Amino acid sequence: MMRRRNRPEPQFVLPRCYYGRLCELRMSWTDKNMARWFVGCHNEGERCDSFMWLDPQMCPRSKEVIPGLLKHEEEVEVELDLLLEQKRELKEKVNKMTKFENEKTKELEEKV
Repeated sequence: MMRRRNRPEPQFVLPRCYYGRLCELRMSWTDKNMARWFVGCHNEGERCDSFMWLDPQMCPRSKEVIPGLLKHEEEVEVELDLLLEQKRELKEKVNKMTKFENEKTKELEEKV
């Protein structure tokens, strides 16, 4: 369950493609163009090559480092999800044990 941090969307008027349709604003998540905004036609029927980058290209070092950081972030998030599930299970066990202890205490008090 990847939780990507959203960068704010650029503010501008969306251009129209060759066919006159509004282009879509999207963000690239490929290793080569990590987190770069672009606009392009999302025309399913006809092939339209309307496309434009909105962000400058990243430096080569960023292209090396960022994919590794994102992979590590994803691994940490998976581990976090597992730990949260374990926490939930432990709370459930503690609640059951507390309930059992309360019942036994009540039984003992009734006998005395």
